[in-house]
Amino acid sequence: MTDQSQPDPQSTEVGGSYLEGDAELHGGDFVGKDKIISGDQVGQDKIIGFNSEDVSKIIDVLLKHFPQAYLERPEQLDQVLQEFHQCHDELSEWKELHNYLDITIQLYDQFLVAVRNTNRQNFTPEGLQNLQNGWYKIALLLDQLLSWARKICVIGRPFEDADKNSLKGEDWAIKLELARRDIEGHLAAAHDSLGSAGERPAVMRLLRSSPLDESWFVQLMDFTSRYWSLVLGYLHYADDNLRKTATRLVGISQEALRR
Repeated sequence: MTDQSQPDPQSTEVGGSYLEGDAELHGGDFVGKDKIISGDQVGQDKIIGFNSEDVSKIIDVLLKHFPQAYLERPEQLDQVLQEFHQCHDELSEWKELHNYLDITIQLYDQFLVAVRNTNRQNFTPEGLQNLQNGWYKIALLLDQLLSWARKICVIGRPFEDADKNSLKGEDWAIKLELARRDIEGHLAAAHDSLGSAGERPAVMRLLRSSPLDESWFVQLMDFTSRYWSLVLGYLHYADDNLRKTATRLVGISQEALRR
């Protein structure tokens, strides 16, 4: 029987890497309790990418602003920081919704003036064009609002309208889209009606300047009033959630920082 050295049970050579206890050599770098990774020593006083002086400064800042009890219980510190992050994300999205709705209300005021000043007895294509121009500004902003609503993360479900007959998302996104469709469909019907009226004999056009009856204008006012109520209601809803989230953030801050 040949004399063959047996491997040391405390060490093993694997693929050129030498492991001993909890220390390991990889490509010329010794890695153990105090590890070298890409030339940097990593131990209890070292965070990858920071030197010991950087780490000391970070700890000093944490000690300055957080009670030491949090640093002794990292899981609690992690939870508090996650709650901070969550509140700030919510504040950001509620504020964005508030801003969209606030601008929409300002544009709506201009559109409502155009609706009220409409000459019902002599409603011409020019009058309809004036209404459509007033609504167009609102429609552009609604497009931006709903595009943003597709990307929300923390204040509700993202808006989906891939299937035009099945909308998904938050109540405010769905109802504003439906209200928009009502108004635009109503204006489109007027456009079709005025277009067909132009093909009638001149004597018929003289007898009735506008092919639209009173009910069309009443329905337009109903659609626009409903839209106004929705936007105003959801603006208050966004503001209320802004206040609640801000209050929650203050409470978390006072509890965490003991102030």
